[in-house]
Amino acid sequence: MDAKVISKAKLPSRYVTVGPARAPHRSYLYAMGLSAAEIAQPLVGVASCWNEAAPCNISLMRQAQ
Repeated sequence: MDAKVISKAKLPSRYVTVGPARAPHRSYLYAMGLSAAEIAQPLVGVASCWNEAAPCNISLMRQAQ
């Protein structure tokens, strides 16, 4: 399967991975084991607002995992 080239021109992850000013950010990602190809892909984060205080949030931790 051919890798699809993705333009990061409008993606928020460009603020971490594109340009000479972001070299320290990229070096941290390299230190965590990411390759240049992985860093070039869009970055996606998952956050969870799970807590034990509200019963309606009980299932959120399982969904986030």
